[in-house]
Amino acid sequence: MISLIIYEIATGRVARQITVLDEYERDQNLREGEAYLLGSVNPATCYVKNGEVKAYPEKPQAHLSFDFAAEAWVDARDAATIARDLDEVKESAMAEVNAQIGRARQRVITALPGQDMIYLRKEAEARAYLAASNPVLADYPMISAEVGVTAETAYQVAQVWIYMSQSWQALAASLEAIRLTAANAIAAASSAEAIADALAAFEAALSAASGPTPV
Repeated sequence: MISLIIYEIATGRVARQITVLDEYERDQNLREGEAYLLGSVNPATCYVKNGEVKAYPEKPQAHLSFDFAAEAWVDARDAATIARDLDEVKESAMAEVNAQIGRARQRVITALPGQDMIYLRKEAEARAYLAASNPVLADYPMISAEVGVTAETAYQVAQVWIYMSQSWQALAASLEAIRLTAANAIAAASSAEAIADALAAFEAALSAASGPTPV
């Protein structure tokens, strides 16, 4: 059995790897514009230059094509395709930013239907309770329900809620600033590498953010 590397004469691209019994079978497998070398290679990782098998250099980006004359990876896309591909990368990056921001928010709030309204009602009731001269607990049903659960007294429950509200507002402002900074950087990016840098900066800023435990 004879192992043959079949390649395109014009480019050097390895078309296929075959095994034949003899020269007749070899010639039957050669197509117009093709030549062969003895040996065995993986067509996906090698090409032929001046009769020598060479390994492709590392491919830095998925969209690049190999220029056999220059023996290098090049961007063969037209301007319209480049712009469209960049827009798709930006869209994917923004989706990732929004998803991570959403998860960061959910780490400090309870994500249930209507829970945001509950938080607003708690804050309003806590402020009203603390502002009252002689508050009657029965007038503050949400505080009353959490006495002995969130804290031991109504005053302490109200204080906890005010603290949580202030902490959440500070964190929400921080997260929104991080999100908008990333969005602006991604929108202004002119390459996939710049988008990757924007995402890396976003993730570093997000990892530094922290917040209170949801109540």
